[in-house]
Order: sequence, then C-alpha cells, then structure tokens
Amino acid sequence: MLVCLLLRAGRAVSVDGIVDSVWGPQAPDTAVSAVRTYAWRLRKSLGERKGEKGAKAPTVVSVGTGYRMTVGPDQLDALRVEQLAAEATRARDARRAETARTLVVQSLSLWQGEPLAKVPGPFAKQQRARLDALRLALMEERFDLDLLLGRHALAIPDLNAFVTEHPLRERGHGQLMRALYADGQQAAALDAFERLRRRLGEELGVDPSHELRSLHQRILRNDPALNAVRRTEAASSAAAAPPSAADHDCRPATAPIPAQLPPRPADFTGRAEAVSGLRNAIGGGCEAAMPVARISGMGGVGKTALALHVAHLLKPQFTDGQLYADLGGSGPSPARPDAVLVSFLASLGVPEDKIPDNMEDRARLYRSLLDGRRVLVLLDDARDASQVRPLLPGSHGCAVLVTGRPRIFSLPTVAQVDLDVLIPDEAVALLTRVCGPDRVAAEPEAARSLVSRCGLLPLAVRIAATRLASRPAWTLRAMAERLADQQARRTAMQIGDLDVHACFDLSYRQLTQCQVRAFLLVAAVGEPDISVSAAAAALAVEEHVAEELLESLVDAAMLSVVAPNRYRHHSLLRDFARTRIRAAGFSGAQEALDRLLAFLVSTAGAAATWARPTDPLEHAWALDTAGGLRFTDADAARDWIAAEAESATAAVMAATRSTGPGHRARLRKAADLLIALNRFRCQVRHEQVAPAAEVVARVAAAAGDSRSVARARFVLASETAMCVPMLEDA
Repeated sequence: MLVCLLLRAGRAVSVDGIVDSVWGPQAPDTAVSAVRTYAWRLRKSLGERKGEKGAKAPTVVSVGTGYRMTVGPDQLDALRVEQLAAEATRARDARRAETARTLVVQSLSLWQGEPLAKVPGPFAKQQRARLDALRLALMEERFDLDLLLGRHALAIPDLNAFVTEHPLRERGHGQLMRALYADGQQAAALDAFERLRRRLGEELGVDPSHELRSLHQRILRNDPALNAVRRTEAASSAAAAPPSAADHDCRPATAPIPAQLPPRPADFTGRAEAVSGLRNAIGGGCEAAMPVARISGMGGVGKTALALHVAHLLKPQFTDGQLYADLGGSGPSPARPDAVLVSFLASLGVPEDKIPDNMEDRARLYRSLLDGRRVLVLLDDARDASQVRPLLPGSHGCAVLVTGRPRIFSLPTVAQVDLDVLIPDEAVALLTRVCGPDRVAAEPEAARSLVSRCGLLPLAVRIAATRLASRPAWTLRAMAERLADQQARRTAMQIGDLDVHACFDLSYRQLTQCQVRAFLLVAAVGEPDISVSAAAAALAVEEHVAEELLESLVDAAMLSVVAPNRYRHHSLLRDFARTRIRAAGFSGAQEALDRLLAFLVSTAGAAATWARPTDPLEHAWALDTAGGLRFTDADAARDWIAAEAESATAAVMAATRSTGPGHRARLRKAADLLIALNRFRCQVRHEQVAPAAEVVARVAAAAGDSRSVARARFVLASETAMCVPMLEDA
C-alpha cells in the first residue's frame, strides 16, 4: 500500500484502487478493512511532516473514499528521477547538451539495484517494468548526448556493455554503430550491424528495423550527411573546452545563423484570433513532434502577410535563425524542393562542393544540420505536400509555417488557418493605415461602402487605398462609386504590380478543364450562392459529380462554403470569372442558365403544390414540374423555398438580362418561377419578388411575350395587394 501511494504522490487513490493494486483479482473479503488498518499504521509509522505554512499535516491524507500521499519529489527517488529526466529534455531542447547530460547522469545515479525489489502485488510488478524501461531510456539518452557532444570514443565501451546486456535493443545498437563510425571505425560499425542481424534472425526470425538498415547503407556508402554530423559533433566537442558559457550550446561555433525573413508588413491589420492561435501552436513548442502550421486561402486574402507578421513575432524564440523560401506554388513554375534545399544548405554553412547530388541526401543533411537547433522555417506559397515534405526539419526544436492557396491536408500540422476576408472594421482599419486617418474620418460611411465593394479582400482594399493615397483630390465616395461599376472596378483593382485579376489568374491556370467549366458556369448563374442540386442541374451532371467539383474548387481556394451543400464565389472572383467568359467567348453560360431555370421552375412548382393544395389557380398555371426535386411534406417544400429564394430571384434577373436565342423561353421560365415563389408568402420576402416581377413584365413587354407579361403582372398585383393591409396597419 505504501508503494501504491508513494508512486501516485499528490493524487487521491480510492480504496478500491488500492485493493486492486495490492491484491488484484485475488483480493480477500477483508481487503477494504485491511486497507483502512494499513492507512492508520502508515500515519502512525511515518508521523507528521511540516506543511508549507509551518502547520503540521499527516503524510497520509484521507480524501473522500480514498487516501493521498503528500510527499514531495525531493523526498522520493522515483519522483526525483522523473523530474531530472524532464529537466534534461528541456535542456536538450534549449541546445544545452552538456547540462542535459549532467541531469541524465544524476538521474541514473539514483538507481540502487532493482526497483521495488521483493515488493509483491500487481501494481509493484507493473511499476518495476515501467521504472526499468525508464532507466534503459535514460541510458540511451545519455549515449545520444555523448554522441552529440562528440564523445564517441568514451561512449563506445559503455555502449558495448549495454548491447551485450540488452542484445535486442535496436536503439543501442544504432548508437554503437554511429559511435564507431564517428570514431573512424567503419568496419567495426558494419560488424555491429551484422551481429545484431544474426541475433534477431536466430531468436525472433526478423530483420533489423528500417532505420537501422538505412543507417547500415549510409555507413556502407560513407554518406556525406553522416560526415556532416560527425564534423558538427566534433565542433561541438571543441566548443565545450575549456568550460565556459559556450559549454551549454551544442551548435558549431562557426555555424551561420540565417535571418532570411522578408520585412514585416508595415500595414498589417487585424487577424487577432489567427495570430494568437499560430503563436500558441508554433511558439508554444511541442515535446512530441515538430510543430507545422498551415495557412490557406484565396489569392489576395493576406496569407503571406499573416505568416510574416507571426514569424517576426516568433523570432526571439528561434535563436538559431529563420529560413525562408518562396515556393511559387501559385505560379506556372513552382520551385523544386531539391533546389530549395541547395539554398537552405548553403545558408547553413555547407560549401557548394559538399552539397549532395540527390534530393534524398540533401534532405538528410538538412535535417542533420537542424537537429537540436531552434530554427523557424517559413515556406511561402506552397502548391502541394510533395513540395513541402522534403523541406521539413526532423527536430522538434524547429517549427514550420506553410502558406498556400490550396488546402494541403496531408501535412502533419498542429494548426490550420483557412483565412477568410477581413471583417468590415479590420478592412476600414487597413484603408486608414494606407490612405490616412483624416480622409477616412471625414467620410466614414463612404469608407465602409468602399471596403464592402472591395469584397473585404485585403489585396483589393490595399489597391484602392493606394490609389487614394496617390490621388489626394479623390474622395472616398467617388472611389466607392467607381467600384460599383463592374467594368470600372476591373481597372480600379490594379496599380503598379498589384492586380487582383492577375492574382486570381494564377489560381485559375492551375484548374483542370472540368474545374474551369464548373468555376465559370457557377459564377455565371449561381448568385449569390448555389446549392449542390442546383449546380448539378446547371452543369448537367449527377449531384455527386457536382459536389466533387465544387469541393475541389473549395480546396483550390476558388469557392467557399457558406452552409451545408451551399457554395459561393467571392464577389471579385465572380467578376473575374465573368470577365474570362466574355474574353474567351465562352458559350455555355446561357445553356447553363436554361438548365438552372428549368430545375428551379420544376422544383418550385412541385413545392407550390404543397403551399395551397386546394387553390383552383394552382392548376391554371400549369407549371412544368418534370425533372426537379420532389417533397414528401409541406415543411420540406417550405424549407427548400426559404433556402433558394434569393438565388431563384437572382436567376430571374439573369433571365431578363440574357440575349440571343432562347431569350423568350427564359423569360417564360422566369415568370413561371415567380408564380411559384409567390405561393410562399412567409418564406419569400416582398422586396425579393416584387422588383423582379416588375422587371420581367417590362422586358417581356418589350419582347412581345404577352404570356410572361400577364404572369409577371399577376405576381406584382398579388404582392401589392399583400402590402396594403401592412400599410393600413402601419
């Protein structure tokens, strides 16, 4: 019982837990009363100890239905060992290898024979195994630190003894191989591997691990990465003598400290939540693995600005330097990872003639040089995971920030930021920082209108603000009015080397042919957003195909999800798509609108039969309900109408703007769609339907389509009649 409480010091252990620990399934009927008797005897035997404020407190404290031991780590060797091991890990992470080794040696010195020798019970057996495993891990950690400090020759005798006593511990054999190789004993290192291979084959019928086989091959071919590690360790050893403050720094004295980050964006604004999350994820460190954070989003949304802002904030924590690479993933010629590795290795002090020829060896050398160091790596504008993986360090003391338009899901990240546009206040703040506070303060409403017409996109706001800054005579209101016109907005959204459409074009050129078609057609007909079923109709594909295409555009940062099964283009991306349609003479937009209108009319007509099933006018309208969705009850019909009302009225307006063949047929579908929407007074707002009906009536009259005129005027009259009681009530 004493062992059970000691090794859980500071934690309450229930009586049942103590019974299980001491006796296991063979507990006698008197076990509970025996535990209470033992607790009383322990209190009596151990006496009292002084509390933090000088008061006397029992060593064994009753807590609820159990007991807690209040011994401290300095009074218990097992706790002290774990404390020293944790301190050693922190010291190594901080590049203080000499201190880490001293702490490990101290912890090993606390072992005096077999732990918990002759103590019976299942808990004691379990803890013996745990403490034995901890001792072996600490011994292997000491050997690692010996190698890191360049003490290969001194470590070899102890390593030989260790692998003899523990012949199946592969980590120890690997350490022995590295020590022998670093000491210039290549043949002995290879022989150590061969002995282990035979032993594993004879006793277990298995081969050495992949890591050991790889190490064996590297020793065979005299891998330059191993040579670099050997030189690094030798330099660390030289730096450790004579003793000084440099003893705690295992970095080679001549190793350069790269500082490659581009300047911090001077006008960075907002993003407080994203900044905080990234700082905690990257700067907080990770004992288990190296932290990698991904920032993704559409072009111009500010991914690089956010990454640079966070990276500069984290610089003090990464004292061994910062590496930066523009991977060019959104452009036509993305950087090759092997070429980036050449640049990184040169920055880390590797002479050009010592850089390996192939990418795998370069990556191994890169990871070896960063092992045990605190380096922040910023990989900007990545295209995919294959471009990033070779550039990831292996040491958890390093950290990586990755930006890119696509969502790179296969990277092992600790944080993912899918960056959206700015909120209005942040956009106005960015406008203020670039064009000046006095002008924004003089026209606050115009400022909000301006950033709204920029779609709250940081690049667009920055371009508009830069134009204003270079034209002091312009008012914010004049600029906002200019941005209201689509053609004028295209010109206004570029200045110098900043160009919103050129930014979008980089992503557009990476789309497949199927994605291009979906991107253009959805932009042409899906306003303000579109459902999967409506997109399937417009694209003339099955729903599951439409969903896959839309999701692939989301992953490419060319579309966003606004609700389950609903997607939307950013307003400036929609402008870009429509510009591409006009420039390329894309002929599919009218046909897509025809298919969308047919789908909406048939589905809305099916829904309308649930709205007023006894209304005799329902049969008079003779709406075509073939080919759309079907509903099993009125609630489902009303829900669909409520979700689609805004998009449906936008499709009606698109029909009035259409030209060429099929114009009158589109007007008829638009009028029929208004008839169906008019049945749902609670789900469709008057200000949605009435203006659309007025436009349809006017355009249909000009086209000589009396049928559409009549239906549109009926809807308009119905909507007006509905408003009369509201006006009287008002």
